Amino acid sequence: MLRTAACLLALAALAPPACSQPAIDELTLESIDAFGFNPANANASVPLLIDLLANSDATQRWHAARALGNLGAKAKPAAPALVKLLQDSNPVVVVHASVALGRIGDESEATVEALLEKVTAKDDRVARNAIGVLRQLSVDPEKLAVALEVVLEADNAAVMTHAVEAIVSRGAEATPFLNAALAKEKAAYWAAIAVGEIGPPAAGTTPALVDLLGRSEDQETRQLTLVALAKIGPSAVEAVPTVETIARETQQDGERIAACYALGAIGSDSSTTLLTGLETTGGPFQAMVCAWSLAKVHPDDPDALGHALGQVVGGLKSDREEMRNAAAAGLRELDAPPEQAGDALVAAVRSATPEQRSHIAAAMASLGPEVVPKAIAALADEDLRPVAIEVLGRLGADAGDGATELTKVLDAEAAEVVARAQYALASIGEKAGDAADELAENLSHEAEQVRHSALFALRKLGAAAQPAAQKLDAYLQQADDEFERFATAWAMTKIKLNAAVMGRVTSALSLALDSENERVRLETISAIADLGGVPVALEAKLKKLAESDPSPAVRDAARDAIE
Repeated sequence: MLRTAACLLALAALAPPACSQPAIDELTLESIDAFGFNPANANASVPLLIDLLANSDATQRWHAARALGNLGAKAKPAAPALVKLLQDSNPVVVVHASVALGRIGDESEATVEALLEKVTAKDDRVARNAIGVLRQLSVDPEKLAVALEVVLEADNAAVMTHAVEAIVSRGAEATPFLNAALAKEKAAYWAAIAVGEIGPPAAGTTPALVDLLGRSEDQETRQLTLVALAKIGPSAVEAVPTVETIARETQQDGERIAACYALGAIGSDSSTTLLTGLETTGGPFQAMVCAWSLAKVHPDDPDALGHALGQVVGGLKSDREEMRNAAAAGLRELDAPPEQAGDALVAAVRSATPEQRSHIAAAMASLGPEVVPKAIAALADEDLRPVAIEVLGRLGADAGDGATELTKVLDAEAAEVVARAQYALASIGEKAGDAADELAENLSHEAEQVRHSALFALRKLGAAAQPAAQKLDAYLQQADDEFERFATAWAMTKIKLNAAVMGRVTSALSLALDSENERVRLETISAIADLGGVPVALEAKLKKLAESDPSPAVRDAARDAIE
C-alpha cells in the first residue's frame, strides 16, 4: 500500500514515479477515485484505469469508469474499453460507463450504436442514462428516433419520460418520428404528450392527431390528443370539425372540456355557437373553459374578456385541484391587461380562504413584472399584505422594484410576516441589495424564523450583501446556535473579506463539513464553491468527502467543488 501511495504522489506531482507501476489489486477505491481528480496526470493514469475496467471486482470497475469520466476529454483513449463495458452484467457498472462516455464526449459510431442498444435495456437506470447521454452527443436524429420508438411501445413509464424529453428537445425535427409513433397504439399516448410539449413547431402532426381521435378508444389518450392540438394552436385549424364533433357528442365530461379548450386555443370563430351553448349546459369547470375559449375566439370583444376573467378568477377558488390548475394556466393565456387582471385578482383575495389566497398569488405572479405595481400597492393593506409578499417572492428578480417597499415590512410586529418578507427579498436576490443593513439588524431578533430567514436572504443577496459584512462578522463570532454560525458563514462567501474575517469564515465552514446533517454538508460545499476557489485549509476535508462520504450527493458535490 505504501508503494501505491508513493506512485500516486509521484503522479500527482507530474514526476516520474520512484517505483514500479502499482499492482491493480493493491489499489483502493479511494486511490482509484484520486486519479479522476488529477487531469494534468491523465497520460499516466488513463492506461491504469483502462486496465481496471476489466477487474473482477464490479465496484472497482465502476469506480474506474467514473474516474475516467471525471477526466473528461483527456480520457478519450478509454472510449473503446468503456463501450465494451456497456455489456457488463452489473447495471451499476453499465450506468457509470455510459455516463463516462458522455463526459468524455466520444461521438464515434461504435459509442453511439452501443448506447442506442442500451436505450431499450430492461433496467430503468441503464435505459434512462443511455437516453440522457445520447441527448448530450450529436446523434443522428433518425437513429435516435428508431431507438425511442421502441421505448415508446414498452411499458416502462420512468424510461418513457426520459424518451419524451429527448424527443421534445428535437422540436420540429421530431415531426416525422412523431407521426409514425402516433399511428401505433402503445406509442400514441407518449407521442401526444411530446407534441403538447413541443407546441406550434409540431403543427405537422395535426393530421396524425386527427386520425388518432378517430380510432383511439382510450379516454386518456383522446384527452391528451385534444390538449396536443390546443398547444399547436391556430395552425391546427384543420382539426376543428373533428374537435367540434367530439365536443358535441361525447358523453365524457373530461373529453368535452378538453375539446372546448382546444377550440378556444385554435381560435376558430365557427365554434362560437357551440361553445356558447356548452357554457350553460355543463358544470362550473366546463363553463369556465367555454368562457375562456369564447374570449380567445373573439380577442377584440371586451365583454367576452371580462366575463372570461371573472370565470377564471372564480376557478382559482375551486375545491378541485385540476380546475385551479386550469384556471391559473388559463389566466396566463388569456392576454388580459395586467391592470384589469390584477384588479380582479385583488378583489377575489378578500373573500378567499388562506389556501385559495396562495393559488391567487401564484396566478398574479404568472402575469409577470407588469403586476408589480399592483402588489406594491397591496403591501399597505394588512389584509392583502401576505398575498402581496408572496406575489413579489414568486416573481423573484422581476420584482426588483418592490424590494424597497418590502424592506419597510421588516419592522412589522408579526414575526411570520417579517420572515415571509425576508424570504421574498431572498428570491429577488442581488436587486434587493439595499435591504442588506435592515436584514442584518434582524439577526438580533428574538424569533428564530426571523433570524434564519434574514441569514438566508443575506446569502441570496450575494455580493450585494457587502454593506452587512461587519454585522455578519460580529454575529459569526457571537451566535450561540451552531446552525446559525454555519448559515452566517454561508452568507459571507460572496462578499469581500479581509484575511482575518476570511479565517473565521473558513473555520466555520470547516466545522460545518464535519456535520452529521447531510443538508448542512451540502450547503457548506455549495458555499465553498461560491468562494471561487477552495481554501487550502479545506482541501483535505473536501477530498475526503469526495472519496468516502456516505451520501452520493455529498460526494458528487465535493468533487464538483474540487474540480
